[in-house]
Amino acid sequence: MDFEHKIYLTRAENELNLSSIIQKISDDKQMQIEIFAMKEDTYYSATISHAYYCIFYAAKAYLLSKGIKTQAPEEHKKTFDEFSKLVEQGIIDVELLKIPQSNSEKTFFNEKRLIEKAGVAYLLTMFHPQEKLEYNHNGKPFLASKSHSISISHSKNWIGLAWSSLENLGLDIETIHERIEKVSERYLHPDESGFVHTLKEKTIVWCIKECLIKLLDDKTIDYKKELMTTRISDDSWTGYSRLKPEKIYHFLILEENNSLICVNTTA
Repeated sequence: MDFEHKIYLTRAENELNLSSIIQKISDDKQMQIEIFAMKEDTYYSATISHAYYCIFYAAKAYLLSKGIKTQAPEEHKKTFDEFSKLVEQGIIDVELLKIPQSNSEKTFFNEKRLIEKAGVAYLLTMFHPQEKLEYNHNGKPFLASKSHSISISHSKNWIGLAWSSLENLGLDIETIHERIEKVSERYLHPDESGFVHTLKEKTIVWCIKECLIKLLDDKTIDYKKELMTTRISDDSWTGYSRLKPEKIYHFLILEENNSLICVNTTA
């Protein structure tokens, strides 16, 4: 066990070094061109990925030193759960479960969350390499330059980043899945029940209302009572808040690989 935990500490150190090296390369355009003969670019997604695995391997090493071993499947989740138990027991500080973030969120062991962030960073550097992503007090993303409005969505294997010259933008991606049936009563207004019947239609309504929450920048809105949708055609819908009925948004609906992509076309 002692030998194994030292292996994980070594891995953690290697990942930290790699993360630092890649960040330096990303920051130094001259190094990219003159030493590595690379095109000028940024590689922050790789920096984030290696930093995450540094944390993961260090946590694995610490748990092994306490005689706790985690294995696949769901090795990352199990490691986080065991780490959480040590916090609850007062053995380690709760701050070690957190990663400093401007929008004050979540646990560092949410691998999916980190991958999503890395994916967004990659897309941003691909299409807008000079832009910096920031978040308002509600967690809504915006570009520091405010040259475009922007919206982000994640769903299973999808990471979506939309930008537009429109004043406001809302993007949502959802998988068409039967679980939406179980919660449809929570977000479908009685008036919508007359024209929303199929699983796809119910998923579209959910998508639009998720977009509306982003457009209105208000997470306290009641999906069922305050948000309404209307179908114009299979791929064209409208949506609005009953609190502001004069403000109607038009939405484009796209379907790809059993997933729906919804984005507003008017602001």
